[in-house]
Amino acid sequence: MKTFEFMLTVHLADTEMDTDELIERLGQAGCADALIGVGKPGEVALDFCREADSLDAATSSAIADVQRAIPHAVLTRLNAHEAAPRPVQANERLQTRV
Repeated sequence: MKTFEFMLTVHLADTEMDTDELIERLGQAGCADALIGVGKPGEVALDFCREADSLDAATSSAIADVQRAIPHAVLTRLNAHEAAPRPVQANERLQTRV
């Protein structure tokens, strides 16, 4: 299996949902491999790092997990790319901080 990094953004029909409940539901539905962003009202961004046989399998399973946790959510964006780990040079780290 490979590791794939991708972000899903979903729109919530119920913007009154409690944030803690939302995060708990996502975790229970299998989204523990995602960082969850809830800063924008009515939207949730999930930044996944998921192992799968293909990018399609990784994104499909993540979408299914989100739909299971939040049935009324509507997928509005999917940004995906295969994770390609490589050593980071010291000068790259310095440039990133500036």
